[in-house]
Amino acid sequence: TIRRFSTCFGFTFAGVSLWILSITSSPSMAVVLLCLALASNGAGPAAGYEAAKLDVIHPSQTGKVHSLSNTFATLAGLIGIPMVAYVNEATKSWGATFALVGLFFFSAAAGFHKYGYWNGQIKL
Repeated sequence: TIRRFSTCFGFTFAGVSLWILSITSSPSMAVVLLCLALASNGAGPAAGYEAAKLDVIHPSQTGKVHSLSNTFATLAGLIGIPMVAYVNEATKSWGATFALVGLFFFSAAAGFHKYGYWNGQIKL
């Protein structure tokens, strides 16, 4: 479906941008790549993943699913910051950090491609 494609494309393009960023040495190219990564991470998944939560369940349950989703996103932020600090300190390189985050984007794209579909309606 278009939502699955949009989400996977956004995650993959963000991952590619971050991987290229991990090997670039030009400050202006780094700014362009960071902008591309942020834009594709915002536009693609918002059109797919965020909108899909509204369609796949009963309207009375949408708020609960959205709040649960935000909780998991917050937990990822709480775990991600110390992990970035650890990788950056261990490698003394932002390149390794950006490559690792790019790998997470590729993993998210693969996971959403495999499991990001719905073939029915929840009956309440």
